[in-house]
Amino acid sequence: MSQIVPYPVLSVALLAMWLLLHGTLAPPTLLSGAILALAAPWTLAALQTEKLRLRSLLACFKLAGVVVFDIVRSNIAVATIIYGRKHSTRTSGFVAVPLDMRNRYGLTVLERLLMEIFE
Repeated sequence: MSQIVPYPVLSVALLAMWLLLHGTLAPPTLLSGAILALAAPWTLAALQTEKLRLRSLLACFKLAGVVVFDIVRSNIAVATIIYGRKHSTRTSGFVAVPLDMRNRYGLTVLERLLMEIFE
């Protein structure tokens, strides 16, 4: 099975996202989604990425909760600044984040993202 569909979970997720974005179960949408769901993992297999090992499902849910909380908190802070109910002493700036990543694919993605941002 892994030779036909190298990343089955990714294929199912891509097909589900494709159908959700299109909002229909029409045959052309299903066919194009199935082609995408089968072709995209083949490109990842060609990159020879490392297999993902999920060690703790609870940690994933905790992280998702922290992310949602931070998003809501940031949106509230921006809304108070924009609507001027509270004069904020916050200033914009850069934050230095130490990088411990050693995966060459992850570093390549970060480099490309930074090139897009600063062009």
